[in-house]
Amino acid sequence: MLPLAIMAARAGYVKGELLDSANEMVRDRASSFVLGLAGIAPADPNLRSGTGQQPGLQIVIVQGPGAADGRIVVGPQPATIDHEPAITE
Repeated sequence: MLPLAIMAARAGYVKGELLDSANEMVRDRASSFVLGLAGIAPADPNLRSGTGQQPGLQIVIVQGPGAADGRIVVGPQPATIDHEPAITE
């Protein structure tokens, strides 16, 4: 049996040769493997633009002025607009 260092060198050579394969999928996987060894990887698709935020609604609660005791102060609710029912003829 060959020593591990020799097998690793041979495997590295094979990955390098696969970069020139006629098969696009083989080239893609070989290049991803080699780039991964170099510490280069695609961004996590679950993260939005690298900020760590998940897509969807985000609710942010902040302490309002005068809430030094740690209470969460909810701002004023939107004003209700009184309206008259539509006239139907």
